[in-house]
Amino acid sequence: MTPLSDKVNIKTTAERTFKLMSNSNTLIDRSLCDILVEAEEAQKYFMFDLNNIDKIREIGYECASTALGEEKSLGIIRRCHRHYELEEKVRQRIGKFKKTTL
Repeated sequence: MTPLSDKVNIKTTAERTFKLMSNSNTLIDRSLCDILVEAEEAQKYFMFDLNNIDKIREIGYECASTALGEEKSLGIIRRCHRHYELEEKVRQRIGKFKKTTL
């Protein structure tokens, strides 16, 4: 987060306010996540820092890859894929049923 000693202007004030609000709003939400991806290294960049957008994206990608590669995450992902497969089978059966009843 931007230290108070840095240059204060409307952009930094808005960014700091948004970060404070976001942090307080996410405390409860974090406990509800199945998979939490935190890119702590990206916090050293300003929210509107478009000059480092590629670096910020790379940090996020690496953090997401690491989090999704953990055994717990892989189990959750497998269950999601299985759910989608079952959901598709149900849709197909409903479609066949509708065709035979028309």
